[in-house]
Amino acid sequence: MIDNYSKILALLLCTIFLVACDSNIEENLTISQLKLNHSGMLIELDHSLKYSINNYLKPVSKEIGEVLRQKKIRYTNISIRNAAIVFTLKENKAVDLSSGIPLSRQSIPIKFSVNLKIQDEKYYLVFKLDDKSISQITNNHYKKTMRIIRKRASSLGLRSVTEKTKKGHILVYILSNKKNDKVVNLISANLGIYLTSVKPGSEILGGGTFVTPGPRYEIVTTARSPNLNDKIPVRQYVLERKPYITSDDIQKVAAGFSHGKVPTHAIHLVLSEEGGKKNFDFTRSKIGQQVAMVLTRTIKDANNNIIEKKEIINVATIMEPMFKLFEINNMGSSDRAMRLVKIIHAGAYPAPVFIRSNKFIQKTN
Repeated sequence: MIDNYSKILALLLCTIFLVACDSNIEENLTISQLKLNHSGMLIELDHSLKYSINNYLKPVSKEIGEVLRQKKIRYTNISIRNAAIVFTLKENKAVDLSSGIPLSRQSIPIKFSVNLKIQDEKYYLVFKLDDKSISQITNNHYKKTMRIIRKRASSLGLRSVTEKTKKGHILVYILSNKKNDKVVNLISANLGIYLTSVKPGSEILGGGTFVTPGPRYEIVTTARSPNLNDKIPVRQYVLERKPYITSDDIQKVAAGFSHGKVPTHAIHLVLSEEGGKKNFDFTRSKIGQQVAMVLTRTIKDANNNIIEKKEIINVATIMEPMFKLFEINNMGSSDRAMRLVKIIHAGAYPAPVFIRSNKFIQKTN
């Protein structure tokens, strides 16, 4: 009897060991090898490295602008194109940047070549990224994008493998016994979330047409309520373009119910220590003012240009300084709340992704 138990136990341990080894091997296999033994969904994603580089250069351009102002170098416009930051100078004269431009707040060490160009009797100061810096930014882009893809698949209890193709696209193979459109939609969702301040007295009812107030502010419309019986009208607000909290500051997120008198489906967020500090520093000086939680969705228009659509999902009045905890209420349904939770938890893509192809593959063995 003891021998039989020993044999069964040894067989069980051996099986567990083999499964564990097989699991480790699979994670190192290529997609082409996986397709032989596992059914799954093969998704090819296109994305914009140009968008990613330009997005990375936005805060860099502001930092350089601060240095130029300190050096009494005046400019009228900043543009980002072809991996370069271009300043249109206010005065047509040469500038001295021999002491360099220190960049202390960047996560990736980058280098520029700096040139003064004259065109149509205007002076332009051009900061051009060197090839090594472009390579570092794009490599970081691929790593972050593929990490987010795997996290989104994992949030659904599915395993995935990602690869970069020779053409620069991203291949995703999600192990599954059947095609699931919800998984595909989750993987390709280009959503982000941020908080920003509302310009006092800027609430506008009815969703009319208005002129954007300028480079500091923008007009954003509230999301239409998911509850068809809800009579709350659509509103517009004038918001600060610059967010003070972004998806990167969110540490934890969970779906649940709001804490109000009438509980609604809600999302509860916990900010990181750094995010909590930013939130406290911002809100303690804004008591009585409003903040908006904005959802961004990146799509392609009819001309294949990448555009960003924004909608307000929550506006709240600051009653006291806030630190790490947030709540988004009136989500409409638990499914809508859970989908947003999974996307926020995985993080926002460094650049939007778009599906080139999507097909279900049956294992061949």
